[in-house]
Amino acid sequence: MNKKRIFVNKFLLSVMLIMSIYLSLVGLNLLPIDKGTASYLALLVSFIFLIGMLIIAPSLNKDSEKFILSFLLLTTVQMLIVLGIVGIIIVLKIENVKVIGFHFLALFCSLLFLQSFLLIKINKLSA
Repeated sequence: MNKKRIFVNKFLLSVMLIMSIYLSLVGLNLLPIDKGTASYLALLVSFIFLIGMLIIAPSLNKDSEKFILSFLLLTTVQMLIVLGIVGIIIVLKIENVKVIGFHFLALFCSLLFLQSFLLIKINKLSA
């Protein structure tokens, strides 16, 4: 199995697991956010990372320089998208903006950490 396939399989499984746990906690009313808003946030964050897989996955089987450039591009694009979305949420003056912002950033940061960890771990594998 090549590095690209290993990363895609492990990361998709991890995203589904994290989003399932998050939505379960919201469903049990352990997190103070509307269920519809939480579902929308989970879908939005998942979409950001699925687009990120399109950027990084092809470079996993290439040399390390191309991987590093793709990794930097990926991280930059994802962070700019998130900052833009947070800015839009603030400008629109949506109700409970703090709660929504914290949930969005918490989901994003946890998946960003997981993505970076998996990329570094899988890139060290010999193909």
